[in-house]
Amino acid sequence: MKKMPVHFPAVIKASDDRTLSPMLRHAHELLRVEAIIRGLLPQNLRSRFRVANLRGRRLVLTADSPVWATRLRCQLPDMLRRMKDAAPGHSISEIDVKVAFLPTRPTSKLPRCPRVSAESAKLLRDAANGCGDGALQAALLRLASHE
Repeated sequence: MKKMPVHFPAVIKASDDRTLSPMLRHAHELLRVEAIIRGLLPQNLRSRFRVANLRGRRLVLTADSPVWATRLRCQLPDMLRRMKDAAPGHSISEIDVKVAFLPTRPTSKLPRCPRVSAESAKLLRDAANGCGDGALQAALLRLASHE
C-alpha cells in the first residue's frame, strides 16, 4: 500500500480556527480512504483515480478518462464488499465515479525538432560551405543535421 503523502494531525491540533480544523480533518480522511482504496484495486487502476469527496455514506471518485472510469465502475461491487473489511470504521454504501481529466506530467520539456529532407539538408550544407560568415555557416550546418 502506498504511503499517504501528507499528515495533518499536528496541524489540526494546533489549529484553533473552527473553520479550518474540520476542513483539515476532512482532507486527512479523504487521503486515508484513498490509500485504502488504492490497496484494494488492481495495479493498473491505482494511479488513474482520486478521491474527490466523502459525504455521509457516499464516496465520490474521479477518474482521468471515460475508459478508466468504466474500468473503475466494474470494480465497484467487489470494492464495496472489500471496503467493509479494510475500513470497518466507514459505512460507505455508495460510490460514484466521475470523469475529471487529471493533470499529467509532461513527457518532454523540449519540443521535438522538425526533420528536414535529405535534399534540403544537402542544400543547407552546400550553402554553409559557400558562406564566408562563420556564425551563419555553423547555424546552417546545425539545421542540416536535423535530417
